[in-house]
Amino acid sequence: MTEKQDENNKKKGTSNKGKFIALAVMGVILVVAAVLLIVLSVQGNEAKAIMQMSTNPSVQVVLNGNDKVIAEVALNEDGEQLLANVSFMGLSADVAAAKFAEVSAEMGKINSGDASNTNGAVTVNISISAENAEDYKNLAQKAEDAVNKYFSENGVFAGAIASVSADIKTALTTMGANAQDFADKTTEELLDYAKTTADDLKSVAYELRDDLTTKFETLYNTVLKIADEAMQTAKEALDNAPAEVKDTLQQAYDEALKAYNEAKATFDQQYEEFFKSIQEQSKSILEQIKTSAKQAYETSSAAFEEAVNAFKQKSEADREALQQQIADFQESLKTA
Repeated sequence: MTEKQDENNKKKGTSNKGKFIALAVMGVILVVAAVLLIVLSVQGNEAKAIMQMSTNPSVQVVLNGNDKVIAEVALNEDGEQLLANVSFMGLSADVAAAKFAEVSAEMGKINSGDASNTNGAVTVNISISAENAEDYKNLAQKAEDAVNKYFSENGVFAGAIASVSADIKTALTTMGANAQDFADKTTEELLDYAKTTADDLKSVAYELRDDLTTKFETLYNTVLKIADEAMQTAKEALDNAPAEVKDTLQQAYDEALKAYNEAKATFDQQYEEFFKSIQEQSKSILEQIKTSAKQAYETSSAAFEEAVNAFKQKSEADREALQQQIADFQESLKTA
């Protein structure tokens, strides 16, 4: 082999080695990218926290691991009208909070653009409920700042207070969930239940939700609670029984468990049928709310826009004075 051929072979070897390394690196990058996509997908679908936004409209949203809204539900009739005009789905928590403040103001629920309205100052309350509540303090502050910024920039005499809590069950009860239905759930199950409940209740007119609660409690007390108590009694007796009667009591427990499962099936079927009938009744009600809410919103938002434009056209001194008043009010909320 000539010296030149040897040199060429070395170059080819180096070139092939470089290609191999490049392919290996590319393979690692693709694997990492695939893992990240899986992680992001899980974070995107998994409920991690509940955020409530209230002034007069009151709304709850469920947040995923990326702090984005994956479910929303009204907590009162004003909230129902608000959701007829806006959706928070897919928005980050701070953007959703600012949008809540904006639409509430445009609906005429918050005074705007006029220093004479300072006596009618409004507070927007934002609360985030999650197992690791401390980890959500920064997000809560970010949401508060976003709302306050919107108010200040548009001459709205109002301020926000944000807080965090580890009490997920209270947030669920506020949402309209039935306490008996989630009493023994883990935190992960509670948050998943929150998303499902929010999705379900969104299709139920607010005025009919009390009917759902009443039906649930009636069915629970007359069907499920009795079977549940019988099973608990049988279980305690079995656990504390002497060895010589274990087999006899095991049969009694098995019978109690069978009765409970039958009662649970009856309960689920009857409640599901009632829930579907409520959803059917809600369709026309929600459609009427949507129509009337949009009409009212068009009128009130036009008036709000005029007030904001007037505020922005004021002299610099007057505008700065009002913004300072707003800032002072927002600061006072932190020490109240």
